[in-house]
Amino acid sequence: MSKGYRYSTGELIKLGDIVEKEGTFFTKPKRGYISYIPGISAPNQYMKNKIGFSYVNMVYGGTDFFVAPEHKVLSETIKFVERSNNAKGYRYSTGEIIQLGDIVEIKGIFFTKPKRGYISYIPGISEPHSEMEDEIGISYVDGGFTSFIVDPLYKVLKESIRFIEHSSSKDFITPDQIAPEDW
Repeated sequence: MSKGYRYSTGELIKLGDIVEKEGTFFTKPKRGYISYIPGISAPNQYMKNKIGFSYVNMVYGGTDFFVAPEHKVLSETIKFVERSNNAKGYRYSTGEIIQLGDIVEIKGIFFTKPKRGYISYIPGISEPHSEMEDEIGISYVDGGFTSFIVDPLYKVLKESIRFIEHSSSKDFITPDQIAPEDW
């Protein structure tokens, strides 16, 4: 339950909802997603009574925060577009929703080649694992496992992880398959 915060249409606000912020006389409308809800998201001293909105095409920054009035109804300038199937709101830097099984490419460092892998762990969606609190897990196609820390407020994966395509494959390593001594 999201503490009753609602759009002006009466629809309940949920993390990851895709929304559009109305443009002004000089600007176009901006699409983004709900990234913070008081009482649902991890407590943050700067976000008391505010709803977080993160632009789809931004990696970090570019986030507006709208004060949630006492009656818990968001301004009419924010329009609900669609409900995300990733309730936790994790996204690639391009704005695409992260899903288990997605095929990704991790950029190589210096002169190494990029590596392909599958998204194999998403916090809040996958079975909880003590070593993976704010991390997205990636199982390499050729074996092995790595993870990347994701800022819990913005929930955007770094640009060095490139989304290739959604996949329904379950042929990947999950954190619970890794021996404790290998962490």
